[in-house]
Amino acid sequence: LKPIMANKLIDDARKALASNDDNAAFKNLEAAYRTVPSDTLQLYNAAIIATQGKFFNSAIELLKELIDLGFTGISTNYTASIIDTDEITRFQTKKMRDESVKTGLYENPIDEEIESVESSIYRTLANIYKDLEDFEKALSYITIANEVSPNDINIILDKADIYWNLNMREEYEELIKIALVINPNDDGLLCNL
Repeated sequence: LKPIMANKLIDDARKALASNDDNAAFKNLEAAYRTVPSDTLQLYNAAIIATQGKFFNSAIELLKELIDLGFTGISTNYTASIIDTDEITRFQTKKMRDESVKTGLYENPIDEEIESVESSIYRTLANIYKDLEDFEKALSYITIANEVSPNDINIILDKADIYWNLNMREEYEELIKIALVINPNDDGLLCNL
């Protein structure tokens, strides 16, 4: 019964998104997670939509909860296409997908590995705090994001921007130089030195 309730909440979230109602969308996804707490992806989606909708207090709470849960987003999607329509269907487990393929109604089973979003969670928190002009908290979260993904140029540039806002010019210039090593053909970075 709980998975059915969660699916209804997820459908309601999709409808809310389609009508540009980010508030209802993130609340429905959070409710879906609270209904089925093992589905942490819904909590992550709720946090992202809350961030996009600029519901920063809710986004901060949801993102910190993801950190407390140790959520990384690493997972595997199990899909197959319906033979008659070629529509892709996502299955909860590999076994469910494989059994469905054996029925002859599905074909083309695919296991898709989903990469970690851990650095994205910390980067999102940093950007929220930057928008709220709490640059010290922003720096603490972007530093963690940078530790998780040290060669991510977007994180490096976000960290440089936070240093700029904190009037830490030497640290800013050092990060721009690192960004230039990663992306030497970016003329915009040269102008920032």
